[in-house]
Amino acid sequence: MMIRDAIQADEPCILALMREAGETSPLYDYTSLKGGTLIVAADEAGLLLGYVRFDLGTPETYIRSLAVRLDQRAKRIARRLIGEVWVRARTFGSQGIQGTASSPEAAAIWGGR
Repeated sequence: MMIRDAIQADEPCILALMREAGETSPLYDYTSLKGGTLIVAADEAGLLLGYVRFDLGTPETYIRSLAVRLDQRAKRIARRLIGEVWVRARTFGSQGIQGTASSPEAAAIWGGR
């Protein structure tokens, strides 16, 4: 598995994953993603396994959305994505990362960080 910056061609897969994971709101039209930073986890064949969308800042970096494919959970992909955010945040000058958990599984990741 590799962690990399998202590219334009990833957007349809990211949007589908957002919907699958319940990371959308009926108040918004999710036809494109602009702003923030997107990184993805992909397997050796290029299949998108998960993503994280975040805003670098000081004093903190804020994670806006994070999801991993249902069939890929329990493989520590979310932890690896958050780890990459942490590296980028510290390099940027952030003192920490923040975000909200939308499920008990997500809360467990935050609690273990």
